[in-house]
Amino acid sequence: RAQDRYAASAQAYAEALELARSAGNSGEEATALLGLAYAAMFTGDAARAGALTEESLVAARRSQDRLILAQALFFLGWGASNTGAYERAAALSTEALELFAERGEAGEHAEALFVLGTIAVFTADYRRATGLFERSLAERRGRGDEHTAARHLGGLGTALLNLGDRPRG
Repeated sequence: RAQDRYAASAQAYAEALELARSAGNSGEEATALLGLAYAAMFTGDAARAGALTEESLVAARRSQDRLILAQALFFLGWGASNTGAYERAAALSTEALELFAERGEAGEHAEALFVLGTIAVFTADYRRATGLFERSLAERRGRGDEHTAARHLGGLGTALLNLGDRPRG
C-alpha cells in the first residue's frame, strides 16, 4: 500500500482477512479489514472504505487490541470529517487521540490532532484549530518529521489567517 500498489495490497489484505477469520483472531481480522479500507479509500471507493472500517472497528473492539482500535477510530474520524459529519468525526478522533496517547504512539497522535484541527477549521472554531495545529506541528517537529510537518504548518496558517493574524499566518 505504501508503494501505491493498491490492487496487490487489497489482494494481500483479503488473504490475511481469510486467515485471521479462520484462526478466530479478531485483532488480525481488524487489521486486515482496515488495510482493505485504506486500499478502497485510495482507489476512490469511499463508501466501501467506510463499511470496511466500521467492520474493522467491531473486530478491534472485540479483540481489545487498543492500537488497532485507535487506528480504526482514527480512519473513521478522518473519513467522517471529509463528509461533513463533524460531530461524529470529532468524537471518533478524540477517542483515537486518547488511545494513541495512552500507547505512546506519537506520530499517530499528531495525526489525530491534525484531523481535530481540520474539523475545528471546517466548523469555524479557529482558536481551537490554532491550538490543535500548534500541538500537532510541535509533535511532528519533535520527531524530526519536517515533511509531514509542512501539512500541519499549512493547517496552522489557515487557522491563523481566519483569525485575522496575517503576519503569523
